[in-house]
Amino acid sequence: MTERVNISDVITNIKDDGQRMGRDLVALGKAEVKPIAKNAGIGGGAFGAAGYLAVNATFLLFLAGGLAFGLIFLHALGWSSVASAALGFVCMAVLLFVIAGIAGLVGRGAFKKVGPPKQTIAEAKASIETLKASVQEGKDAVTANQLARASLATTKKQAKHLFSR
Repeated sequence: MTERVNISDVITNIKDDGQRMGRDLVALGKAEVKPIAKNAGIGGGAFGAAGYLAVNATFLLFLAGGLAFGLIFLHALGWSSVASAALGFVCMAVLLFVIAGIAGLVGRGAFKKVGPPKQTIAEAKASIETLKASVQEGKDAVTANQLARASLATTKKQAKHLFSR
């Protein structure tokens, strides 16, 4: 003869198993994400260092360009080395302003193309309208059900009154 299983024990076992599975999934997620996060941190730090060094190298190239312009002015115009270097740096600054202006125009053009997510907004509006229609449909069904019950109750009273004579 088989033993009867108490339903509360089954529910308790299912609840405990669910909690254990949840804890195990969290532990698995942590174990899996930890090395990924570590590698991402190392990679981010390496990219940050590379960016910093690239900015410094670019700055040095701009200084070299300024000095090159200065040497050109020194030999072409016969100015003093300080005046030639100063004019070289001014020319390099003007060149950088031109490049910055071009980059600014490109950025402005890209910003003009930015707009709202039209499809998402349309879908959200459609979902809201569908939800409103569903709620109204539910209200109408409840009202119709209440009217039908009231009509049935009235009919029962009339029938009871007719048969009780």
